[in-house]
Amino acid sequence: METTTSLQTEQKAEELGTKARLLSVAEKLFAERGLAATSIRDLARKAEVNIAAVNYYFGSKENLYLETLRHTFQKAIVSSPRFDQLLKEAQTTKTPQAAQQAIAEYIELFIKLILTSDEARRHACLMSREMSDPTPALDVVVAEFILPKHKALTALIVQAQPALTGSKDLPFYALSIVSQCLHYHFALPIILKLLNKKEMTPEVINQVAKHIASFSLRALTSLTPNNL
Repeated sequence: METTTSLQTEQKAEELGTKARLLSVAEKLFAERGLAATSIRDLARKAEVNIAAVNYYFGSKENLYLETLRHTFQKAIVSSPRFDQLLKEAQTTKTPQAAQQAIAEYIELFIKLILTSDEARRHACLMSREMSDPTPALDVVVAEFILPKHKALTALIVQAQPALTGSKDLPFYALSIVSQCLHYHFALPIILKLLNKKEMTPEVINQVAKHIASFSLRALTSLTPNNL
């Protein structure tokens, strides 16, 4: 009995290791080439597994691609659990000031994540490929990962500026904040030249976060029912 259990444990560990290698390799290859240009043969060769392993563990290359996207989002959640706490804390206090502070912290966390984390940069490259040539996987990751954060940020914006309650333009305020942050990732080589910097130092990253927060919050708090 003990021998059987031990063999089962070893087999499970081996399977987990194989799946982990496939996901790691898939993340790099899909980010570099996209889904269509990445072959199952290349995935298996780079992961040093049998070519049948992709279908055995994931069902198809398309399912491996979806699970790779899920995997990268999960890693981002694990590395930045603070994101999910901001809305709850602000809603507990129930004041515009608490929401404004939460938005500023949201921006700071987001900027630091996308500009200082190698994992986040690979994740962004993978998503860039997906956005330039969308697949059915996009609907899944939007529903499971992006939409909940969009709703959380939107809720913070309404609490920070109650005049926006019910505004049809509300989603655009959240998108504006996120877009400012993402611009520093996608246009980083140009931004470094414009700022005359060789790299994004912690000091510059903090300056960027404070600027986006100040710029966005001043715009939000200046809104009134008369100028919406």
